[in-house]
Amino acid sequence: GLRGERQLRWWVCTLLIGCGLMFSVSRSGMLSLAVVALVLFLGWPNRWRLRALLVAAGFLVAIRIAVPGLLGTFVGLFTNLSNDESIQFRTHDYAVAAQQISRHFWLGRGLGTWYAPKYQIFDNQYILSMVETGIVGTVAFAGVFVVASYAALRSRFLSADPVVRNLGLTIAACLLVPLVGSFTFDLLSFHTVTGISFLLTGAAGALLRAVRADQLAPSHASGPTTEVTR
Repeated sequence: GLRGERQLRWWVCTLLIGCGLMFSVSRSGMLSLAVVALVLFLGWPNRWRLRALLVAAGFLVAIRIAVPGLLGTFVGLFTNLSNDESIQFRTHDYAVAAQQISRHFWLGRGLGTWYAPKYQIFDNQYILSMVETGIVGTVAFAGVFVVASYAALRSRFLSADPVVRNLGLTIAACLLVPLVGSFTFDLLSFHTVTGISFLLTGAAGALLRAVRADQLAPSHASGPTTEVTR
C-alpha cells in the first residue's frame, strides 16, 4: 500500500546516496559515513541493526560485481597513507599555517582573508579557521555543531514518540559529519555542505523546541484559565 511505496522511495534515495559515495572515492565521505553509522548503530534497536548490516553487505557485493576493484581502491585509501600523495600535499603547508596562527592566535587575521589562489589551500577547516578567526572563532565554529548535536539527543531523551526519538538520533548523527569532515577538507568553502550543515543545526533546535512545547501543552491545557472580557 501507501506505506510500502513510501519506504521504496526512501530506499531508492539511500541507494543513490550510497552509489554517489562509492563513485566519489572520497576519504572524507567514508569517514563521515563511518561516524554516522556508529551513532545510528548505538541508538537503533537490534532488528534495525541486523537489517542495516544485511543491506550494507548486499550493496557491497553488488558493487564488487558491478565495478571490480572499486572496493580495493577504498581499502588503499586507508592502508597506504604514508605513500599517499594527496596526504603529503595536504600536510606540506602546515608550517605556513603554524606561522600564521602564531601571529594571531586568539582572533585570527580576519574571516575570509585567506583565500585561493592568492594563498595556499589547507584542506582542513579547523586550520583555516585558526588562521582566519583564531582559537575563539574555531571553538565557536565547532561549538555550534556540538550544541546542536546535544539538542537533537536531548530531544530524543525527552520524547516518548519513537518517530521523534529516531529523528533526534538521525539529526545528531548527521551533525557529526561537519565536525569530523572539517579535519579533511575546508568545509566552509563549499556552499552546499555548509548550507546543509546549518540547516541541520536549525532542525535540531526546532525539534527540541517542539518536544518541549509538547511537554508543556498538557499542563497548560489542564491548568486554570482566565478569560478577560471588556
